Amino acid sequence: MSLTAFSQSDYNKAEGFIGFSHGQVDGSTFQFTRLTEEIGQTGPHRFNGFNAAGVYNFGRYVGIRGDLSATFNSGAFNRTINTTTQITGEADNSLYNGLVGVQFKDNSNDRRVKPFGYLMGGVARAITEVNSTCTGTCTPTVLGFGPATRRENGFAGAFGGGIDIKLNDRFDLRAGQIDYNPVNLDQGMLHNVRIGVGIVIK
Repeated sequence: MSLTAFSQSDYNKAEGFIGFSHGQVDGSTFQFTRLTEEIGQTGPHRFNGFNAAGVYNFGRYVGIRGDLSATFNSGAFNRTINTTTQITGEADNSLYNGLVGVQFKDNSNDRRVKPFGYLMGGVARAITEVNSTCTGTCTPTVLGFGPATRRENGFAGAFGGGIDIKLNDRFDLRAGQIDYNPVNLDQGMLHNVRIGVGIVIK
């Protein structure tokens, strides 16, 4: 076998990932505080959704990674303002990330366990949709009555890593990945954490 042929088959040139994503999303800014106040969540909000990524490897250890994630959180609320006023409704939150950066990983075909790390930057989109009604003595509130939507874009990043386990020549199991996912909105910085599992296609 020639050196050229060997170099082309010694490591995986590209891979794709698709899997489940769980986000612990910061609730300290106004963007997602409404759900915390109304349905009793405290601390980070629990968002669930999916994560997909593609990597092109320039060599055995370094590649460029593109990453998309979409996670969601929703719930009904029933808030008594006073003895004569009550607000009820539903709140739906969404957080989207579109990121690109560098991934570090030993992509040798014969490795069974493959730790990896990455540094990425890009943009995020946060959406809160509230549909509420008021009964009793109703005055304007931050919720409003009826449908209300807040959308905001900001810079985002993801800094973390995980472990892949080889299943066969075509598939790996992503046993776990975790990253710090800061999102800078007009209202302030969200300090989020993303956790994921899934399948890597080579």
